[in-house]
Amino acid sequence: MDTLNNFISNFFPENFKYSSNRIDDDSVTLFFTTKTKTATCPICGTKTSDYATYYERTVQDLPILDKQTNIKIKFKKMRCSSSSCKVKYFNESLSDYVEDNKRFWNRLIDLLIKVSLTESAEAGSRLLKEKKIKVSPDKLLQLSKEYNYMVEKDNVISIGVDDFSLKKNIDMELFL
Repeated sequence: MDTLNNFISNFFPENFKYSSNRIDDDSVTLFFTTKTKTATCPICGTKTSDYATYYERTVQDLPILDKQTNIKIKFKKMRCSSSSCKVKYFNESLSDYVEDNKRFWNRLIDLLIKVSLTESAEAGSRLLKEKKIKVSPDKLLQLSKEYNYMVEKDNVISIGVDDFSLKKNIDMELFL
């Protein structure tokens, strides 16, 4: 049990409390609850410790021991204590680890983006499926289109033109 706690503390955020796990033939599910006592309203900025109920979310993470890994997080739906705020309830923020309304842990998103930028969507999806990561080709395309390229324009020396554009008889003087 000590080894498991050591593993959990090294790979998962310290403000998550490990509850239990379920290991099947092809998947691992880890159950966590949040340790936070207070949350800040995203609209008015008021801190509150008053919660209304719990909410559970399932997200996919990087595989463990060649098994698909799912994380179930139980977190609080908070009540805003400010009477002037237009929001009565809000969810505890998990954005450091998983973005709102996303099904993938942020570290898995980083891997998916790398694969989407280096492989075709279909090939990337098949490759990830072999590594026990379930993701559709459409999701890989979406991630590659949303990716913000960080290019320092001052360091650009030249721009290449591929042979496809030459075959389409595009006037090369436009590029010079």
